Amino acid sequence: MATIPMKQEKVWERKRRTLRNELWPDAEKVVFHAGQGLGYCKAVPRVVPLVCVLADHLKDRPGDLTSTYVDLWLRTHNDGFVDVEDEYECAASAGFLGGRALWSWRERIRTLERLGLIRIKAEGHRDIAYILVLDPEVTVEKLVKTHPKRKEVPGIWRDYYEKRKRDTAILVGAT
Repeated sequence: MATIPMKQEKVWERKRRTLRNELWPDAEKVVFHAGQGLGYCKAVPRVVPLVCVLADHLKDRPGDLTSTYVDLWLRTHNDGFVDVEDEYECAASAGFLGGRALWSWRERIRTLERLGLIRIKAEGHRDIAYILVLDPEVTVEKLVKTHPKRKEVPGIWRDYYEKRKRDTAILVGAT
């Protein structure tokens, strides 16, 4: 059986793990481990929570978009592509469990599409068969410059968004 080579641990990763283990000696036993990464999305941009906040400020219909957007990210297999095989399961996974679950999920998906965070393709009788989750940084750049409600975005959101991007750039560049 072939083994998957483990990547070399970076300095900042080792420091974080060391601090975590000092604070919680049993951390290694009680936290989630993705194993070899099979079946797990390991590439969710760190700005996603702030993108959810922005989307909720700019949306044109009521209803929280966070659970739907995050669920899409966790379905991407690191390629931005979601194959919607079962809309009812997608709805349930995003938190919609009642009689209007499918309607609510579809409405959130359409709102995310109108905001430019995702693209949708139909197939046959399925209106939402495939979803492409777009690069949030590119989309945010466009939204904060061109969206009709852009002036309603709080300055503090902009500050934290820029800080998150800077922090992420530092982590990516660290070795």
